[in-house]
Amino acid sequence: MICVACCGSYAGAIGGKAGATSSHLGCADCDASQKGDIHRLAGFTAGGFLELPIRKLAISLSLVYEQRGWREDMILTYFEPDPPYGLITETEDRYLTMRLHYLSFPLLLRIPVWKKRSSLSVLAGPSFSFLAGHEQAKKPTGAAVEGCTYGDGSLTGGIVGMNGGLRIALPPIQGAILFFDLQANIDVAPRAVGGEGASGRSNTLSACFGMAVPAFESEVERGGAPVKP
Repeated sequence: MICVACCGSYAGAIGGKAGATSSHLGCADCDASQKGDIHRLAGFTAGGFLELPIRKLAISLSLVYEQRGWREDMILTYFEPDPPYGLITETEDRYLTMRLHYLSFPLLLRIPVWKKRSSLSVLAGPSFSFLAGHEQAKKPTGAAVEGCTYGDGSLTGGIVGMNGGLRIALPPIQGAILFFDLQANIDVAPRAVGGEGASGRSNTLSACFGMAVPAFESEVERGGAPVKP
């Protein structure tokens, strides 16, 4: 997920953004009841970008830090040592919290669809993400659990996702553009999850605010995107 913006009639723009994420794991190997036990997890995202014009369109090259993950209900079974004795089974809500820290490199095409004083654009393209770290915590102690393994558990084992979304940019203020971006990202292919023998696609929603400023010399703008005259 990344936010992009064009800057007035300039040939390119640089900028940054920050916002919130909401991520979820779609478990391909789970039955209906198990899928209902997996919940969305809120997180944070921030990054920077360089945008370059391509005729009436623009392409954005980005570096983004993202938090992803999920919360999971667990069915716990244990032996009761006191009367009535025996095995006890119960459900612990939000028992497991899995938080993943990614460095992502989105490559997005921006397609202007409406422009007056403000502008609206469609964003689409792939992202290449690498797991930089992870945290797994269990209730009620919240203690970290070591030894987890992931299909993308190293910086050399990245994942590919597809991004899509919308961007609303406000009129320039002394050459700077303020914008709001709403995007969705989903893994292209299922990947190993946890060390539990399961696989699934992670999907993430992001909402962020940002600012862009002109990066290069001014040129002529036609059709809502900076292009060469």
